[in-house]
Amino acid sequence: MGIHVLPEYKMYWASDERLRVDGVAGSMGKTRFEKLSQYFHLNDATTFVPRGHPGHDPLHKVRPFLDLIRTNIATRFAAGKNISLDEAMIPFNGRLMWKQYIKGKPNPWGIKVWCATDASTGYLLNFSIYTKVEDPMPHGTGHYIVTQLGERFLGKRHHFFFDNYFSSVQLAEDLLRQQTYCCSTIRPNRKGWPLDLKPKALKKFKKGDVMVRQKGNLVATAWKDKRCVTLLSTNTTSGTAEITRRGPGGNFQVKVPSAVNTYNK
Repeated sequence: MGIHVLPEYKMYWASDERLRVDGVAGSMGKTRFEKLSQYFHLNDATTFVPRGHPGHDPLHKVRPFLDLIRTNIATRFAAGKNISLDEAMIPFNGRLMWKQYIKGKPNPWGIKVWCATDASTGYLLNFSIYTKVEDPMPHGTGHYIVTQLGERFLGKRHHFFFDNYFSSVQLAEDLLRQQTYCCSTIRPNRKGWPLDLKPKALKKFKKGDVMVRQKGNLVATAWKDKRCVTLLSTNTTSGTAEITRRGPGGNFQVKVPSAVNTYNK
């Protein structure tokens, strides 16, 4: 069924030979398939906590299977130095309490999954399905997601990369205390961000302008390219790097802040 996909499962047993799939229909009858599907369980239904009660898990029916996948992917691959944390979408248009819409995604409607991946290979290292039922988050959603997904990589000098949805000065400081470095874009209105790099000051920037502020290992960078970009990093310097860009007259060299170059890589 995964190879030969039909809109409805009943079509595999259709009398119309243009729809019927003998590889499925010849294996078992439709009624037997329905009965097996009806009684197939991945978890103990007697331990299910109803919605609205403390301890309710929307993914209870498949939780052991998800935990098994998470355990197996963790033991099959050794993560490299750089780890990327972001969200992904599983396309889904049915009825679901935690279905999400994210504008600009290739599949805007579906199930949102927080992911930690190896930045060099794209291998999935850890994941968490968003169900709108989350644990208490004293430092915000972004802080919670990054520390939860990256928990087993903390203290091992990995470099985390994520976007401005997750980033904050508090998160960068907390990761650094656990010997974990990071590089991320950041919203300039975040708490603890330098006052002279706030949105009002950035309006005066002209193309090519760069301003860097440093506090210990924390480097705050603002750079105006086509638009203003703000980054927070603990694994870069306050210097610049040369990159090659393509133009109408051929390739040319451009100097960009070190944080921008590292994040793009």
